[in-house]
Amino acid sequence: YVLFVLKRAREAGLEVPEETLKRARSFLSSWLQTSRSPPADQPPWWRTYLLDTAALVLFVLTEDQERHDEQARWLYQNFGERDLFAKAMLAAVFHRMDPAGSERRALLQELYNRVVQTPAAVRFVEDQSEALRLLMHSSSRTDAIALLCLLQGDPKSELLPKIVRGL
Repeated sequence: YVLFVLKRAREAGLEVPEETLKRARSFLSSWLQTSRSPPADQPPWWRTYLLDTAALVLFVLTEDQERHDEQARWLYQNFGERDLFAKAMLAAVFHRMDPAGSERRALLQELYNRVVQTPAAVRFVEDQSEALRLLMHSSSRTDAIALLCLLQGDPKSELLPKIVRGL
């Protein structure tokens, strides 16, 4: 979250040294390369935790047009092992890579398949995995991340106002 927030600070006019952003990007890029192989002695939920975190890292790095296509495709191949909020972030990553791509469409469809809609609001249904509990996760967090990603990946969705009301 540090790089994500530092970029928002810079956009707001605060002085953020380019070297600081460069070091943060470098750290995250290096971490992505090592995240594919969790140590064997980790509990079963650890892999999901790493995949979810890798989706966040890709989301932040691709905001700067930094491409990690191989990593994104590897994560996509592990589609079923990630939590819904991570799938939303990965949909935004694929939108930045190729707005007409099949991966983007499939990830958005997965997101839309998990919608619970009332006349006034929309919520997303997320399984509560052990990895999510460790991330201090909530369903509102999933809804907020889905909104952020849909604003980029499907900005004309008629669900956007209902997601806002649901939050």
